[in-house]
Amino acid sequence: GVIWTGSDDGLIYLSRDNGKSWQNVTPGPNLLPEWSLISIVEPSPHDGATCYVAATRYKSDDETPYLFKTSDYGATWTRITDGIPARDYTRVIREDPEVRGLLYSGTERGLYVSFDDGAHWQPLQLNLPVTPVHDLIIKDNDLVVATHGRSFWILDDITPLHQLARGDVGQNGAILYKTQPTRRWASAPGFGGGPVQGRNYSMAGGLTSSFERITTEEGKPKDIWLDAGDNPPDGVVVQYYLPAKPKGDITLTIKDAGGSVLRSFSSAEIKDEDYKDKPGLTRPPVVPAKEGGNRFVWNLRLEDATEVPDDTGSMGFARGLNGPIVPPGNYTVELQVGGKTLIQPLEILPDPNTGSTQAEYEAGYELAKEVHAKLAELHTGVNKLRLVRKQIDAWAERLGNDDVTKAGEDLKAKLREVEDGLIQWRAKAGQDTLNFPVMLNAKLAALTNSINASDGKPTAQSRDLYADLARRTDALLAQLDETLKRDIPSFNKKVREAQTDAISV
Repeated sequence: GVIWTGSDDGLIYLSRDNGKSWQNVTPGPNLLPEWSLISIVEPSPHDGATCYVAATRYKSDDETPYLFKTSDYGATWTRITDGIPARDYTRVIREDPEVRGLLYSGTERGLYVSFDDGAHWQPLQLNLPVTPVHDLIIKDNDLVVATHGRSFWILDDITPLHQLARGDVGQNGAILYKTQPTRRWASAPGFGGGPVQGRNYSMAGGLTSSFERITTEEGKPKDIWLDAGDNPPDGVVVQYYLPAKPKGDITLTIKDAGGSVLRSFSSAEIKDEDYKDKPGLTRPPVVPAKEGGNRFVWNLRLEDATEVPDDTGSMGFARGLNGPIVPPGNYTVELQVGGKTLIQPLEILPDPNTGSTQAEYEAGYELAKEVHAKLAELHTGVNKLRLVRKQIDAWAERLGNDDVTKAGEDLKAKLREVEDGLIQWRAKAGQDTLNFPVMLNAKLAALTNSINASDGKPTAQSRDLYADLARRTDALLAQLDETLKRDIPSFNKKVREAQTDAISV
């Protein structure tokens, strides 16, 4: 076996017989001055004859960067520091385990990358603070950075660096990078009414951590942990490069293996007025479209269900609005920019711990879609009902006519009868549901949570429960439609007699 060693007095030794004999292969003093400290010796994972070395001499008042490479077991050495500032001394060098010649170096002030085996270096600082980098490791395609005094930092998914190093992508125009195979993890719903402004607390495994919730530039909520590390993004990370800010909007589209569109996201600005007359319509996240590197996370879900604004009676079941999680399989992601479409495959992997079959995943997905659609239909009905009631109140107040007021109150009583069965509107705080039980919408949301929290085949109880909830929901929505069809014309007639036409549905 080949063994390399480096010492703090500037010597590099090599054994090619598993330590039985050693050879001094230290670079000459014209390359590496005597009494340097050999900080890191990095044997190439791709070639036994190749090795990289990082050394420092700052204790001798020499801040020069010293990086070296040999391709012949130390017979000859080449200094490889072009691109690293003259007084930014180097502490570590690592070669990518997947791509030969893709190198990373940590210095006293930050991080550098080389795509040509050390011939040239460029900064890879991004949002990393100016800080000493003492060590680097690549784990599961993430670059982990160990700093001195500024904690650990992780650059998630270095696939774009792999593609650039291999020359898999052109240097001109937009680039859609390959996505990493992504695990599908079942999502437990949790408890509580959700984060509030300021500091929040979460408990897992007996440990309590605190966080603050912010809204990202894509319009998505994000928890900033104050005393704990961040988990990896929840879903597929889509990375792309734009040479300049596009003149028009860009679009990211997710399709299944058959080419059907599952989700589509745009960089178009979402304005409040766009949703003024669309109560309950969930706003999708916005795709970033800035010059340079961009990153977007798809949470593996279909579109969220329509919500009921200010629905305080379903607290604790809000995650039931989330779309169903797609099953494991092969998908595609498309980036539409500047009249061109860029395509990359997308693979979703099953949870290796459950042993669920593809058929079981598919069965859960199909039932979740049914429940989700029924919840969206119910909420759409509630929003329509409340919009009609709002118009009734407006006309009654405006006209001050007894006949209009009486007709409006009669119609509102019928609407309230339907509303009482669909949604709990009396509860205003979390404990109120002890006195005012949750209604059909919260039960559908809870069922959605239950299905999405499992990778197994849906239980017979889940199917039976959905059949019952769907039957009761359909009956109330049919009653709502019949009430609107029958009673609104007569109310409008009362308004016309008092003044003019009033309501249109």
